[in-house]
Amino acid sequence: MRSACPSLCLLVLSSFLLAASPVDPGYEAAARAYHAAGAGRFDEAVRQMETAVRQTREPVLRRQRILDLAVWLERVGRNARAAAVYRQAARIAPDARIWKAAGYAYQRSGDKSLRPAALDAFEQAAALSPDEAALWRQIGYLYKELGQRRLALGAFRRAWNLQPVMPPAGGEGDDPAVTPRLLAREIAELSDRWQGSLDFVWRANAPRGAPVVLSERSLTSSQINLSLARLFDSFVGVRRVRVFGRLLAAPRRGEILPDDRSLQAGIGLSWQPLARHNLVLTVERLVRIGSFARNDFMLRAAWSTGAGYAPPVDGGRTWSFWSVYLDGALIDPRSPDLLGNAQLRAGRARAFGRLVVAPQVAVNLFAQRDDFGAVSLLQIEPGVELRWSLHRDARPQPPQALVFTVSFQKKLLGSSRNNRGLALRLSWRF
Repeated sequence: MRSACPSLCLLVLSSFLLAASPVDPGYEAAARAYHAAGAGRFDEAVRQMETAVRQTREPVLRRQRILDLAVWLERVGRNARAAAVYRQAARIAPDARIWKAAGYAYQRSGDKSLRPAALDAFEQAAALSPDEAALWRQIGYLYKELGQRRLALGAFRRAWNLQPVMPPAGGEGDDPAVTPRLLAREIAELSDRWQGSLDFVWRANAPRGAPVVLSERSLTSSQINLSLARLFDSFVGVRRVRVFGRLLAAPRRGEILPDDRSLQAGIGLSWQPLARHNLVLTVERLVRIGSFARNDFMLRAAWSTGAGYAPPVDGGRTWSFWSVYLDGALIDPRSPDLLGNAQLRAGRARAFGRLVVAPQVAVNLFAQRDDFGAVSLLQIEPGVELRWSLHRDARPQPPQALVFTVSFQKKLLGSSRNNRGLALRLSWRF
């Protein structure tokens, strides 16, 4: 017994010294935090773990507690703070998953001023995991929101090249049925490209022998419109520049061929100055060809918004759509002619393969003032649109389609002679 006494005394003394100078000063606060989290008291868990993190010095243990704190901060809805805490953990030991968690937390915060921080977090993740398509897609969306559309295009193209052929094991990652359509749509929108359209509009009650309506959205006359444009999504630092040429004409009486007297050409430049609003400013030189045409300058401003025009990327077969369109034009600033259009449209579309059938109703307003007087028209226009997509698969290419619309126009108010009648429109978009 005597020989064991010194060893026993030394063991007791050692235990006392360890308790007095613990290796982990944050142990007690962390234990209280985990106990509170286990009971669902995450606000209390956050407070205790913040104390534990301040007291912890050992890097591996500190990093783990920081990660737990970030998760609990998300549970209580403090996403911006959670993102900042994730960044702390990533700086201790860089990890793509942690940087990615920080980026998503910034986005969930809903604070638009934190978009640059979210972008930085995703770029840090992509630097560590450069072959992850989902990261490049998030980077693309953030660049697009921040108005850096060229950089967004590069990120989307990289995501397109990296997207997996088969879904990742365990069901994680992007949906292989949806993501290609999302990326194809973004790449097509942001790329410099040619655009064109050929439209033929026939109205049963259209006036004869009149000039074409130069704002393109005529509610009163039959019309043929051919246009070709080159769209530059970013041109010497200016966003969305479009150089275009067009040819307008009214059809001959009882025919679909253009009336030579009505031939009107135009060459112009349009600019979309705002990143988040579809406002388009246009300067166009009108070139006279027919005897009813004119040589003048036209200034236009058009604005539109809406949703649901394109089929949903998740493959849904039915969807609702709506749009609002406003257009004002001034011809010959020295002796101005004024034109205005407005349209509110809504409907429900259904896809049958590449064919989309879209019953809809529109309320249209048209006004014009020139040397001959003023004309106004308010009408309601129920109809149905048939749209046939010329694309067979999801590839990064501009939309191409044949569109046929049949509608009935009913005048509600205004001085126009167009009271009511059938309208047919056939369009080729390319």
